[in-house]
This record gives sequence, C-alpha cells and structure tokens, in this order.
Amino acid sequence: MIKPKLQPPAFRCQPLINGNIPLITFVFYCSSQTDTFVRIVNYKQAKRITLMKKLIAITFVTITLILIAPWLYGQKTNQTDNSKTIEEFRSMILDKMQNGHLVGVGAALIIGDSVVWKEGFGYADKENKIPFTAQTVMNIGSITKPFTAMGVMQLHEKNLLNIDNPLVKYLPEFKIKTRGKDIHSVTVRSVIQHTSGIPNEILLNTWAENENYTNTVEYLKNEYLGYPVNMVYHYSNVGYCLLGHTILKVSKQEYPDYIRDHILKPVGMNNSGFMDYCTLKNLSKSYDSTGTSVVLKKSRNIPAGGLYSTIDDMAKFAREIIAIYNGKRGGFLKPETLKTFEKQNNDNIENFNNCLAWTVFKNDSCLLIQHGGSNHLANSVISIDLKRRSAIIFFVNTLGGRDLIDEAFCTFLETSGAISADYVHRFPYENSISNRISADSLKLHAGLYIYSDASNIVKFENDKLILNSVYGDFQLKPQTTDVFVPGIIKPDTIKWLAKPRFIFSEVMGYKLLFWQDANYKRQLLGHLVIPIEINGIWRNRLGKYTMDKSTLGGWDKFSEAELLIGDNNLLLLKIFYASGEYLYNLRIENDNELITCGFGEIGGETISFSKENQKDILKFDGLTMRKGD
Repeated sequence: MIKPKLQPPAFRCQPLINGNIPLITFVFYCSSQTDTFVRIVNYKQAKRITLMKKLIAITFVTITLILIAPWLYGQKTNQTDNSKTIEEFRSMILDKMQNGHLVGVGAALIIGDSVVWKEGFGYADKENKIPFTAQTVMNIGSITKPFTAMGVMQLHEKNLLNIDNPLVKYLPEFKIKTRGKDIHSVTVRSVIQHTSGIPNEILLNTWAENENYTNTVEYLKNEYLGYPVNMVYHYSNVGYCLLGHTILKVSKQEYPDYIRDHILKPVGMNNSGFMDYCTLKNLSKSYDSTGTSVVLKKSRNIPAGGLYSTIDDMAKFAREIIAIYNGKRGGFLKPETLKTFEKQNNDNIENFNNCLAWTVFKNDSCLLIQHGGSNHLANSVISIDLKRRSAIIFFVNTLGGRDLIDEAFCTFLETSGAISADYVHRFPYENSISNRISADSLKLHAGLYIYSDASNIVKFENDKLILNSVYGDFQLKPQTTDVFVPGIIKPDTIKWLAKPRFIFSEVMGYKLLFWQDANYKRQLLGHLVIPIEINGIWRNRLGKYTMDKSTLGGWDKFSEAELLIGDNNLLLLKIFYASGEYLYNLRIENDNELITCGFGEIGGETISFSKENQKDILKFDGLTMRKGD
C-alpha cells in the first residue's frame, strides 16, 4: 500500500448543500405574500405601506444575502480549491512525463457528481503523432475485476445465484487438488474477495491463439488450493476467470457480452469493451521504458484484466457508482449492494478492507474505494469517494507510469481526508504489560518465520526473545503470551516503541508472525517453517531449468529458473524475468513437491517434479521446464 504524503494540500471536496434550494424558494414565497398583502390595504395607508414594503424588501434581500453568502463563498472557495488541485495534477503529470519518459497520459477529476476536469497529455500513438485524449481507448488491466464482481452481484440480486454457496454449484467443472481441504468451502464470495486459496496465475498458454477464459478451469485440475478458504487474502487472476465463467453458466451469455449489456450500455460506456468482442476505435499503443511501442497479445484472462475503456467512459462509471451508493434506483446495481462497502468484509488473517474487488478506505467523513490496473506496460487507477461524491481516473500507456498512478492516488487520498491507516480494521490492544509470562511459553515462539522472499529468526536468549529480521534486530517484551512490545536493539541501548506490536498467532494449522504498526495495520512477516534435511533426491535436482515447448506472450516473461540451496538450509527458486531476477523461499512438502512460502500475491503455489527421458521436469504455474545438462 502506498504511503501518503504527510502534508495534504488544502482542499474541500464537498457536494452542494441540498438545503440551499429550499431556502431561496422560501424567500421568494414570502415576497409574493407581501405583495398580496400590500394590494389589499387602504389607499390612505399607501405611503406608509410603500415605505414598509421597501423596508421588507431590503430586509429580505439582506437576510437572503446573509443566508446564502456562506454558500456563495463556499462555491468560490471550492472552485479555487478545485483549480489548485487540477494544477497540482497537471504539474505532477508533466513532471512524470519529462522525467519518466511517459508517452501518453489521460486524467479526470470528479467533484460533487460533476466532471470538473478531464485532459489528455502526450501521444496515444507517438509514431503517427496521434494525441492521447479523454476519448483514447486503453486496456485498464485489473480494473476489469470490479466489473466482473459487480456482474456476479447482479446475478445475486436477481436470485440467480447466491454468493455464499459453493462455486461448484454454479461451475461444476471446477476441480482442484486440496490436500485435505474441502472444495465445497470455496464459495463465490471467497473468490470475489480473493480469499479462496485458488492460485494467483496459470501461465501456460495464457497468450496463445484461440485460448478462452473458459479454458482456465481445465488448467486447474492438476493444481493445488494454496491455503484454507478465508485464511488469507491471496490475489488471484485465475479466480476471476472462474467468476467470468460462472457468469456465462448462470446467465447463458458470454462474459464480455454480459458485461456489455448489463453494465457498459446501461452506464453509457459506449467506447468500452473487450478485444475481439467489439470494435475498439482510437486505441492507444503501449510503450516500454525506452518509448518503444510493444505489441501485446490478447490474454486468456479477460474477466481478470481484459477490459478496454476511456477516461470519458470511466468517468461515467464513477458517477453512476456514486449515484447508486447515494440512493439512485434503477441503476445497474441496487444501493443496498454498494452499502456493503460500509461493512467489514474480510474475516481472514489480514485486517484490511476489501469489498467486491475494491480496496476500501473509510473514516467518519469519507468512504473511498480504489482499484488499479496494469498490462505490464500500461497502468491505470480509479478511486471514488462515495460520501464526498468525488473521483479520479488516471491512464498511462507507458512502462514506468506506476509512479504517476501512485502519486495521483495518494494526492486524492489526502484531499478526501483519508490516510493509509483508514483501509484497516483496527484491533486495539491492552496497554498493560504482564510480568507473569513463563520462559517455557516464550520458547514456543522461537524458530524460523519465512515469507516468499524474506526470513525472520526468533531466538530465546538469556530468558528473552530476540528477533533478527530484514527490518532490523528487536528485543520482544511480552505484553501477553502472544503479543510483544518491540525494542530496537542499538549498540548501547534498546529503543522501546510505544504503539507497534509483534504478534504470534496460530491459524488453521499455521503459526504466524505479524508486525502491527501504530495504526493497527497488520503485516504478516512469515509462518513458522521447520527446515528438514535436503536429501539426495533434492540435491540431484539442483540447477537451471529452461522452458519446455512453451512460450510466454506477456511483456514480463521468463524462460529460465534455477533451484538452489539458500540460507537456513532452505530450497530457493530463482526465476529470471525480463524485468530482473526474483527469489522465492520454498518448503518441502514431499519428495516430489515444493510449496512457495508466503501469503499474498505470491505464496502457496505448488512446484512439482517428475522424470521424463531421464531428465528432471519442473512444473510451476502450469508451465513445464526441463533441467539442463
């Protein structure tokens, strides 16, 4: 999560006060009643009445000005604040375009239900000097997921499915290995919320010709569920492909056609759609960090990231979401469905707010939802403050545009009166510290806590718990048996921190170590792994593996991996991507399977090994790799 800047600019993002219109109407009503009164009085009283009339008129004008002056001043102030914010966004864009070599950018700002700014910068097609405008069509990547989730919710509203029922009830083809877990515990809701444990990605043939989102279910039959359902937020493109398939099965309509007919058309998003399912005009190219145009193939994962749209159309979508949340009937969803943003929607080990694929920030004054998207080159973001009726949309068609997307969102977060801590469920803890914790209970926490790419060692030394982590060395002072006050170990002292905590927790067979910051946001540092002896079977498999009969069509592709032994006697998988090398910690499941450590976008995936023609074969994310000589 992006950390906001510390000093938000002065900005008031408030809708017009509805009470102003009845107030002005009341003044005119009183004036008309006064005129009637004047006409029926005696002629002899004319002069006195004329004077009274003038005084009454002056009084009403004065009262009116006094009553509406704050509103007029607020209007002027809001316009000034809007101008400052727009100029801040413009300056931000121009700076990032110059220093980040971005080719094309589009942006829009909505305040009080109105689009107060929309603008394009640079080029949609640099080679042909075609400008990027609010009508330029671009792939919005994972922002497709909220459309998919809302399509499922439409079917839920119509009682065609129930999101709390098992996914297999609506998609009988869904099969996956579970290691003893019950596949029926995978509900539609858990898939929407990314808590199903379904793997993040299946890369095999993702960009191949004639691939379809409905093929995804076949690739899962030889994969494993990564975690128990509702244990952890595990982002999954695969899960959203299954949701698109579920929409097809329940509605009897192809997923792209369903989204077009039931969301895009009702909202008026006439320049949005899915490649090969509609005609897309004014299409932007995608560029790498050198400004070179890169042609991207269509991915199988269209319900997870295949939607194309424009700044104009996404502004329509944001305004419709705002209107429905604030009571509009007859829209593509019911207001009651969007009111679920106000609830705590996750019951897993992580404590951040996520609902209908959106990340949710909420406090007493704002309720802000956000989602970003990327196709590995282009980047986009939409964020909507439902209570304040405001929104931003940003598109960038160039690799490296993520910095601009992140800064724009942080600025909007601040102007809405929110901070990063507003996206967590807060769990206050006891401030008193117990002195009755036994040494034996402390020893139980000692061990190696592993995340996907990091290791944390907890030691019991001199009747104290010591944590050696990638973030530094800490002494842990027990507050309860499982909650500890952290002290940063310095050369000649220990600096005790007042509010953060380290927390140990047993969840569904895993022993977990959390860092909880001063705002109660929990970050999982790892789960306890007891290293086992790396036997001859695994030692013989060490070495480099290359892709076997498969190619990846995405930009950040890889063709080589290496299995090796790392620190703490753990096996590691190094993958050589186009963008760099990445290391993943592994734990041994049995003589033929490894599991990637960690919880989140990476983690829980199974890596399997076998023999073919005396060669070791590695299978990972659906890909087959063969060991070199």
